[in-house]
Amino acid sequence: MKRASQILFLLCSLAAVVYIVYLSLEARGSRSRGDDKPILARSVAAEPGTVEGEAERTEEERVRTASEIPTAPNEILLDVYSFNLDSDLEDEQVLVVRRTDDPSGLLRIIVADYLAGNRAWVRAWEGSTAITKAQTLQVLVKDVVGDHIPNIITVGMNDRGEQAVSIFWRTPPLRENRSPLSYSKICEVAGDSVTIEETERPESYKLGQTNAETWPVTVYHRDPESENYLDQIRETWVWNFTRKTYEQVLTERIPGAQIERQLVTRILDGTVETFQRYLEGIWYKASSDPRAPGAQFVIFDPRENTLSFFRDNVMEPYQWEDSHATRYGIFIGSRSSAVKTLRRLIDVELTGHETVSIRIFQDIRLKADVTEQWNGSYKKMNPEMASSFRKETPLSQGTSAPLAGKFRGLDGSTLSFEAPRFTLYRDGRTETGGFSVFTLKDAEILDMKHLTETGIVGKRVTYRLDRSQRKENGETVEILNLTPVRVAIDGIEFMEGSPLVYERLPNP
Repeated sequence: MKRASQILFLLCSLAAVVYIVYLSLEARGSRSRGDDKPILARSVAAEPGTVEGEAERTEEERVRTASEIPTAPNEILLDVYSFNLDSDLEDEQVLVVRRTDDPSGLLRIIVADYLAGNRAWVRAWEGSTAITKAQTLQVLVKDVVGDHIPNIITVGMNDRGEQAVSIFWRTPPLRENRSPLSYSKICEVAGDSVTIEETERPESYKLGQTNAETWPVTVYHRDPESENYLDQIRETWVWNFTRKTYEQVLTERIPGAQIERQLVTRILDGTVETFQRYLEGIWYKASSDPRAPGAQFVIFDPRENTLSFFRDNVMEPYQWEDSHATRYGIFIGSRSSAVKTLRRLIDVELTGHETVSIRIFQDIRLKADVTEQWNGSYKKMNPEMASSFRKETPLSQGTSAPLAGKFRGLDGSTLSFEAPRFTLYRDGRTETGGFSVFTLKDAEILDMKHLTETGIVGKRVTYRLDRSQRKENGETVEILNLTPVRVAIDGIEFMEGSPLVYERLPNP
């Protein structure tokens, strides 16, 4: 009996030791897995490199670019996208990586999926693209096949200056009890230009009742047998459901625009700088009259590394970050000057004398970014046409008497002007700042910039300034009527808000 108790005690002690060792190893493994998690990666296609003195990215941006799975030692994480690939409640991640031991330099994508049963993220699938230039790569998710299952699409450029497209189709997983997300490559093409011919799907498809026709893919190459540099060969690729792949079904020759060979040779010499100089200036959309309301313009300024989109008196400025030469033009990477997270990739191709075709790739991270309205053919504005747009400048310095003195509002506030500063006292608080007065299309404008307690510029308000006078007890009282406005390119636009009325106080 005593011997049995000793054996039982030894077994319990051994079990306790094993359990303690297991907990120690598990904790060490957790720390190791935490250490293996890559540092928050820079998004090459959407984030500029950090320079000395630049503020760190916001928490939202850092979270957006964080990978949920560790990368291998031979992988460099370049970008992270979030999509819902399987219609569940959680988004999956698509990682863009480059392998350091791959001499081809081809970029690869990895699908990371969260398994609720395991409560962990796993590397579900990975595949190779035909793209080598990371700054041109975009990852899209669309139902190209038409079977209601989203396809993963990669678009970008290779080392030969060609546009390359790879399409991946969802297939049954290779391993059981793993993520259901597995893909096979069903299309990979490259050429001077590649287009997925999207068409409107029927209502029955949108309601989930039927499948839809697949979208064909067209690839354009230069015709090597033609003397005209712009003559092209167009390939049409369509989906073969039996073989589960895209197949080339048609090849045809497309006559190019009749441009003088000398001009084409001079512009399309294979260098970015030559085509940038050719683009410099104002281009208007050829499908509409540039003088009509709603006309669209694109302004290229390679000297200042900027480009702008202009429509309906609204200008969208962009920083011109990088360019890559293509056979018929250049591929531009740009970033909005106002919304730093908005990056547009712009394909510009020469299509005729003083005519280019512009295609803008949607930035999927900003859902409000509407780019298709800018796609199309554009003509360069010559000096004669530009002179017809020239207007007398609406802006001038104020010609009225200088704005000075102390005024009292109907709400009891006081506003004092002593150029170039103002002082506003209301509700027991004193606000200060700078002001200026100018004339815009015969309207006198008062622009006021408030300063914060730390001395930096805070809010900015603009008013239409109307001056009047009235007689009171034989004295002339000056009245200021301030109407909130916004200054636009062609004039002022009235804003919501009641006008403010101030009367001049007598000098002390």
